[in-house]
Amino acid sequence: SFLSRLTLFQMEDLRKQFSTLLVEIGFLPKWFRLYRPKRGKGTTAQNDTIPEAGNIALIKAVLCAGLYPNIIVAPRSLVRKDGTSSDKEVGECAFQGTKGEVYLHPCTISFSEKRLDSRYCCYHEIVKTSKTYVRDCTTVSEFALLLFGGSLKVYHTHGVVTVDDWLKFRIDAKPATLVKHLRAQMERMLLQKIVSPEQDVTGSDEGKALIQAVSTLLDKEYRASVVPDGAEIVRPWMAGNSESSGRNGRRGGGGRSAGRSGGRSRGRDSGRRSGRGRYS
Repeated sequence: SFLSRLTLFQMEDLRKQFSTLLVEIGFLPKWFRLYRPKRGKGTTAQNDTIPEAGNIALIKAVLCAGLYPNIIVAPRSLVRKDGTSSDKEVGECAFQGTKGEVYLHPCTISFSEKRLDSRYCCYHEIVKTSKTYVRDCTTVSEFALLLFGGSLKVYHTHGVVTVDDWLKFRIDAKPATLVKHLRAQMERMLLQKIVSPEQDVTGSDEGKALIQAVSTLLDKEYRASVVPDGAEIVRPWMAGNSESSGRNGRRGGGGRSAGRSGGRSRGRDSGRRSGRGRYS
């Protein structure tokens, strides 16, 4: 893989145009400018006044919001929680998307890797030659999809959250409710900014707290994917998996059914209900 010099210049021009448009519609302060550093030819933003500018997880979440529903799901073998690598390279594995089975294009940077930090990837375009390929692909986290993806539905009884009735995640009722509330607050603040661009919604105490909460949440999830600590709030859930279905039934039954099921079953249920148990 390589970066084309011409493409990099085009990206620089696009950044300038985009920042100018954001300033004109009020989404960036009027004093914001991209400037050239004293050495080098690239442009950079005034990062000292925008602390979130260096948050890689937040940048990926913004990409997810802009490219959704261009999402594909990697096979489980590429994302192992014990840190080991897959026997196959990423480019050899088939991903699942709304358009069926797809593969990463050979020009993708992750093509030769043997593990990913997330099963979920967003992409810019899809092309079909000998196979169906996706290009310009990057991994995104579960929280990025929950906060910036499509329509969100929470099934409290089963401990499941769905995005557009396609992507499904296992998440307990309380965290699911908090995620839904956080998303609603973000959408409300964004609508307020669209209606009144001159209003500095991020300057208020509520706006600052909301942005900090989202940024911290995404950053901690990203760090946990690099160095797993075993504590997971959101876990992938696949319909049709017998173990997941059985677990859903037990979760819906409540504590009384667990009490009738005997000591060995209680031990298994208890381990699975904790945030550190196995998942499918």
